[in-house]
Amino acid sequence: LAAFFLAGALRFTAFFLAAFFLAGALRFTAFFLAAFFLAGALRLTTFRLEAFLAIERRL
Repeated sequence: LAAFFLAGALRFTAFFLAAFFLAGALRFTAFFLAAFFLAGALRLTTFRLEAFLAIERRL
């Protein structure tokens, strides 16, 4: 019984650690994607502003 209980506890601990690690990886991936998307949007906005200002300067 002790060995059975120990095996169950180890399996549960491994499962819990795997779920915790997966949640952390998903959070990190979501954060990275959000930062990447935000950087792309900012770059696009600055590019549009520069083009708009260049057009206004020509006029």
